[in-house]
Amino acid sequence: YKELAAKGELLKTGSRTFSWRLFLGLIPEEKSYIKWIEAIRAERQAFYKKSEELRITKNKDLDPNHFNPLAATKDNPWSDLFKDKEIRELIT
Repeated sequence: YKELAAKGELLKTGSRTFSWRLFLGLIPEEKSYIKWIEAIRAERQAFYKKSEELRITKNKDLDPNHFNPLAATKDNPWSDLFKDKEIRELIT
């Protein structure tokens, strides 16, 4: 695959997605279908695990009266979004 990519003939492989996974080291270079599937499954599991860790909705400490787009508190994170929107409208 790497030789074909170097020649600019990556489309002849039939799967650019597969080729990029190979180039980025997400799957092993050896031609083993089973090892490729195992590597892809492991990467997906790692992704899902990390995405669950980072979800802000999982945090039980968020006060809905404070973290609310309609709340008028000064330290509400939504107020920054609205300020940014107003500034963008002024610029354009």
